[in-house]
Amino acid sequence: MSSPNISKERLLIFVLFITTAAFLLGWLIGGLSLAFAIAAVNILVLWIARNIWFSDKGNYLIRMAVLGLISLVVVGSNSIWQPFLQAAFQSFFPKIPFPDFSVSALTYGFLLALASMVFYFTRDKTILGKNETPLDRHIKIPDLNDRIRMVCIALADDIRDIDRKTNWSAQYYTPLEAEVEMQTKNGRKKLVTDLLKAIKNTDDRLILLLGEPGSGKSVSLRKLCLELSDEREVLKSQKIPVYINLKEWRVDREWSEEHPPTVDELEQFVFQNLKSRDRVTSDFFDEHFSALYENGNLFFAFDSFDEIPAVLGTSHNSELINQLSIVFRKFLKGARQPKAQGILSSREFRKPTDAFGAKTNLLVRPFTTDKIVKTLERSGKISQETIRQLFKKRLDLVPLARNPFTAALLSEFITQNNIFPKNQSELYKSYLFRTLKTSCRDKLLKKQITAEEVFSVSGKIGEFIFDKYGLEAPIDELRVHLNNERLDDVIEILEFARIGRKSTGDANMFSESVQKTVSGENKPYFSPK
Repeated sequence: MSSPNISKERLLIFVLFITTAAFLLGWLIGGLSLAFAIAAVNILVLWIARNIWFSDKGNYLIRMAVLGLISLVVVGSNSIWQPFLQAAFQSFFPKIPFPDFSVSALTYGFLLALASMVFYFTRDKTILGKNETPLDRHIKIPDLNDRIRMVCIALADDIRDIDRKTNWSAQYYTPLEAEVEMQTKNGRKKLVTDLLKAIKNTDDRLILLLGEPGSGKSVSLRKLCLELSDEREVLKSQKIPVYINLKEWRVDREWSEEHPPTVDELEQFVFQNLKSRDRVTSDFFDEHFSALYENGNLFFAFDSFDEIPAVLGTSHNSELINQLSIVFRKFLKGARQPKAQGILSSREFRKPTDAFGAKTNLLVRPFTTDKIVKTLERSGKISQETIRQLFKKRLDLVPLARNPFTAALLSEFITQNNIFPKNQSELYKSYLFRTLKTSCRDKLLKKQITAEEVFSVSGKIGEFIFDKYGLEAPIDELRVHLNNERLDDVIEILEFARIGRKSTGDANMFSESVQKTVSGENKPYFSPK
């Protein structure tokens, strides 16, 4: 990787030398009009070939060359300096008449426009900004570009696989970026902006993404990492995006105040998570993870802080939450380059404490009416009249549609049934049966249990959790309360369908990813995050 960069930068230096010489020669022969014509052509050529000069140094050289030319014109046209310039010029070229350096206001306007164009087209266009430490500085392998490309493809495929497993369809994606509230260190400033712009515009190195269950945090993070994993983006930013679902972080010991979680445990989890994906990522990160981590060449997108298995069952203000917040702060900041290093997502309940240290909080906002309309339109099968009827006659469903997940469920229900659900209960019942009969069909056959049985038991599970615990309950207590011999089978199927979730270890809790209270019935139903 290093050799191509050096050769391109040397080539750029040579090109800038030639263009500068052409500018000066044109000035001597035909005056400023010819010189600026040559400069305009040179700038056009450099802009057309802008993809060749992709490095920071290349952009810097282009900017310096343009500033040098402008400075030459400004100094040369100044009456104070003209006698000195004329004397110096005549000493070297006594037979050549000294050119006219008078510059009109139009020429200054042209120079200003020229500088603006150059600085605009050579600005940093990477989403995360460029890392000060290039990848090739500490990874000395001849085929680094090819290895990076393969790793980017593998990471992107892994994210797409997650989307497939969670039954996520791109047709339901309505950009959540425009529904983000941003708080910065400048007086707790709040604004609604694009998620990627919010991440790029903040100077904070730790970013906290908050949102209600089903608000689209996970989908947004995966979409962000897909965009960041583009090979060209990685080569520009010198950062490899890493999506980590914290639901998978299981530890072999019990955390306590005397034995709190450690940064080493988090680092080991991340390392093993990357190694476990496929052969490409395993080999690459096995060799280079430490160097990439220490030099800030990894951008971490941590999902579901509130669902780390070890914290299920704890209160939102527990000391364990605070200890984990410190662990993530230390892991993400470390002793590495001061560039954007990570984003951590959580629901409001059990969110990281102030010890995490993020000065920028991105709060996913509910869908606006316009977003609801766009989500329903994306199905391609819902008429404008049906959408109008939603806001005229079914106002009870509009609050559901403000949540991206339930908006997608509503869109799918209307598409398949050509009517509105009677209530929230019917919407979730339809989703649950559809999931059980499609994604879990083989599982149901193997366990010799019907979708109706699973649905019935899941309703009782949800009611018990909702009434007594809120978000999760010990499985042992569920066994005692329900006294149902198929409980373990139902829990296994719900977990397989990503409708419920079981934690391991001493807690042995069962939780639902999203808690919903059914309209008209005081019963919760399960729905995935």
